Amino acid sequence: MSILAVETTGRAASAAFAADRKAEIIEKADESGGSGMNHLQHLMPIVSELLREQGADRNDIDCVAVSAGPGSFTGIRIGMAAAKTLAQVLGADIVEVMTLESFIYDEYGKEGSYLLCPMMDARRHTVYAAAWLMPEKKKVIIEGDYEVSKFAEMAYEAGKSAAGDGSADSLPLVYTGDGAEKYAEDLSSGDIIENTQHAAAVLRAALDGGRRISYKEAEPVYLKKAEAEIKRKEGKLGLRKRKKKEEGPELKMPPADGRIEYRDLSVSDTAGLADLDRICFKHFWSEDSFKGDFEGQRAAVYRGAFNSRGELVGFAGLVHIAGEAEVNRVAVHPLYRNKGIAGRCLKDILDQAGQAGVETTLLEVREANRSAISLYKNSGFRVISKRKNYYKETGENALIMKLGEEEKKDEGR
Repeated sequence: MSILAVETTGRAASAAFAADRKAEIIEKADESGGSGMNHLQHLMPIVSELLREQGADRNDIDCVAVSAGPGSFTGIRIGMAAAKTLAQVLGADIVEVMTLESFIYDEYGKEGSYLLCPMMDARRHTVYAAAWLMPEKKKVIIEGDYEVSKFAEMAYEAGKSAAGDGSADSLPLVYTGDGAEKYAEDLSSGDIIENTQHAAAVLRAALDGGRRISYKEAEPVYLKKAEAEIKRKEGKLGLRKRKKKEEGPELKMPPADGRIEYRDLSVSDTAGLADLDRICFKHFWSEDSFKGDFEGQRAAVYRGAFNSRGELVGFAGLVHIAGEAEVNRVAVHPLYRNKGIAGRCLKDILDQAGQAGVETTLLEVREANRSAISLYKNSGFRVISKRKNYYKETGENALIMKLGEEEKKDEGR
C-alpha cells in the first residue's frame, strides 16, 4: 500500500509519493516561483501529475500525510483541506506531521551530536521554532512562537545543557528554515543551513511512526491566532474604516492630562521601553536590544516621560563613546503625541551628551518618516547623506543626519 504527502505551509507547495514503506520517495514541487497565495491553484495539479508520472493507482493509497502547522495560516488550511478531501475520497487514513518536526528528517551533513533548530518566519521579529538533539531526534525545546533573540538564547542554553558534564560550551547549533535566513544577524552562534519545509520530509516523518487517524479527526495546528482574529478580539478589525479612539494594545492609559514628569532611565526600565516601542513601531526593539544599549561598551543616555499614573509615555535614547554619539530611538505613545514630549526628551539627552564631552552626534531615519525628520531638524540636525535600500525589511532609503551640520543640497548623492 502506498502513501502520499502534501506540504503547503511554506512558500512552495509540494507533494511526495512512495509505493510502500521501503520504496523510493518521489517529490514534486510548484516551480512557478509563486508564493503561498497560489497553493490552492497548484497543489492538486501537482498531486495528479505526480501520481500519473509514477503510474500510481489512487485506490492503492492508504495514507495521506500532511504538514499540519505551524506556518502560513492560509497555507495550513489549504493543505489540511486537501489532505482531508483526498483521504475521504480514497478511504485512506491521515497522518498529521508537525511542520517543524519535518525538518529533522533531512540530512544536514553534520557529524556527531548537535542541536537542530528549525525556524520559520512568523513576522514582526518572531519565529515559529523548536529544537531537537540530533541524531537522536530528541526534542529539547517545544514548538512555540518565539521572539528571535529569546529563542537564540534558549537554543544556546539547551545546547549547553545537552553537552553535560558541567561543560561551559554548547553543543554545535544548526539553524535552518526561512526564519533562520531572515534573522541571521540575530543568531550570534551556530551554523545556518538553507532549507525549507517540503513534502518528502513530511512523508519520511509519517513513515517514522506517525499516528494514523480518521480524516474527521484531523485538525490544523496554529501556534498563534491569525492577525485578523487578534484584531477582531481587540476591536481593531476595520480600524481605518471606523472612527475609533486610538489605544495602545498593552498600555491602557487615560487621555493625556498634561501632567508629564521627566526622568533618566536605566537598565531597570528596559521592559517598559520594549512595551512602548512595540506600540509605536512596526519593526520594534526587544527588551534585550535595550539592555544591549545599557550593558554595552558605549555609554547609554535615555530620558523618559511619565504620565500622572506613572506610565512611560515617551522616551529618547542615545549611546556614545570617545566623543561620538548616535541617537538610536525616539518614541511617544500615540495618545501623547504632538505635545512636545519627543522634543523635550531629545533635548535632554543631547544636553547630557554634550556635558559628557560628546562633540559629534549622528542618527539615521527612514526617508519617508517626515514627522521624525521634522523633529530632528527642529532639534538642530541636518541631512548629510543618503543610504539607498538601507532597511532590509522594506528596501527603504535612510537619511543620515548630523547635529549642527550645514544641510547639503544634493541629499541623494
